[in-house]
Amino acid sequence: MIPLVSIIITVYNKSEYLKEAIDSALNVNYENIEIIIIDDGSTDSSLNILNNYRENKQIRIILNETNRGIVFARNKAINQAKGKFIIQLDADDTIHSEFIRKATPYFDDNDIGIVYGDTYFFGGKNGHFDLGEYSLKKQLSTNQIVITALFKRTDFLKTNGYDNLFSIGYEDWDFWLSIIGLNKKVVQLNIPSLNYRFIYDSRNNSISKENLFKIRNNIFKKHF
Repeated sequence: MIPLVSIIITVYNKSEYLKEAIDSALNVNYENIEIIIIDDGSTDSSLNILNNYRENKQIRIILNETNRGIVFARNKAINQAKGKFIIQLDADDTIHSEFIRKATPYFDDNDIGIVYGDTYFFGGKNGHFDLGEYSLKKQLSTNQIVITALFKRTDFLKTNGYDNLFSIGYEDWDFWLSIIGLNKKVVQLNIPSLNYRFIYDSRNNSISKENLFKIRNNIFKKHF
């Protein structure tokens, strides 16, 4: 039987992009998916868009009454997921239709913990997002793995999920290192996986030098 993959879409006030993200998930060329959309207390028209998908049996919608932050939202959605595999998608991005189908067979090797592919910018700028050839040495100094990567839900549970210590940013960097810390390997595929919408004032692009220093310090304390 083809294993179930849970696509997690987190949204907070991204109504202008949300439909495009959801539709890209629905167009994934993989036979066994569930799509969990968690709205983290949006105050824009995101709920109106989500209402258009309530009758779709592939989609489950979770609503937080207030904004609890990305760490809380990701953990809540993944804990409620039913899939053997998890892949996440931010509400302003889109996923490539073939990535999941091509990535899942790599997990036949039990040592594999993360599989990710190539990322391409759109929106504020266009082109290939070159994060370099993966190595553990590089991953310890900077995050090379985008959020839209495939991993096992059981590995998520072993790491205790996303850490509130990184609520100010780069929670995915810490999470990937936690999976790697389970003695899991990373596979980087030379195939498209993610279209990343470049927004100049996005959370990670506008992070302060002070917070970036705190993040790097926390990474060092936790993983070295």
